Amino acid sequence: MAHLFRVQHDDARATGDELTLGREDSRHIARVLRLGPGDPVGVFDGRGNEWAAEILEAGKDAVRVRLGEACSDPVEAPLEIDLIQGVCRPDRLDWLVAKATEVGIHRIQLVDTERADAPRVTDNRLERWRRIAREACKQCGRRRVPEVASPLRLKELGPSPEDTLDLVLDGGPGAVTLATILAAEAPGRVRLAVGPESGFSDAERAALEAAGWRRASLGPRTLRTETAGPVATALLLHAWGDFGA
Repeated sequence: MAHLFRVQHDDARATGDELTLGREDSRHIARVLRLGPGDPVGVFDGRGNEWAAEILEAGKDAVRVRLGEACSDPVEAPLEIDLIQGVCRPDRLDWLVAKATEVGIHRIQLVDTERADAPRVTDNRLERWRRIAREACKQCGRRRVPEVASPLRLKELGPSPEDTLDLVLDGGPGAVTLATILAAEAPGRVRLAVGPESGFSDAERAALEAAGWRRASLGPRTLRTETAGPVATALLLHAWGDFGA
């Protein structure tokens, strides 16, 4: 499926369904790719399912397809990793959402922090990041679009769910290396907290540790806030997921 042009359609349900694609996707298929009746495309629902589809009609502004065989090859990471990301500059979050989606993040939960130096998160910005996640899924072959959730305060994150490892990326004194953590048995799920550009405050770090979060270091070099989460996710999935399998 990776070589096909792929579209997301929320109403995709089962083999045999006939769907009219959205205007933007239709225009790209008909005007840019110049595909027509009988040509294949991929259609995924954003919830983990995908079908090989056939174009039935290809108007310039409306393309109609029929869903064929469902795809069964695994593409989603077997380990669910939720990124708890301190709100940072919008351009950095644009990049982070795209790359975290490509790597295989399960969910992105934004959090407001004491040291955040960024504009307020508006509904328009949230919709932009959700659109970026959808487009990244189309490009990388994923079938489940990760949620980008409205900002919470750290204390609203709640207790750690059962069989979940809570990690906060922080390279200060007392942090253990991520390699040390990865030497243990894989958990059922991971929550990974990353501060904004200036990091979490001392009070925030203390509150996270008191709630059971483990401080983990990625090494001697300091990564940008938008880089740390995707890099750590890739390392976690290499050890406990499907990278290099």
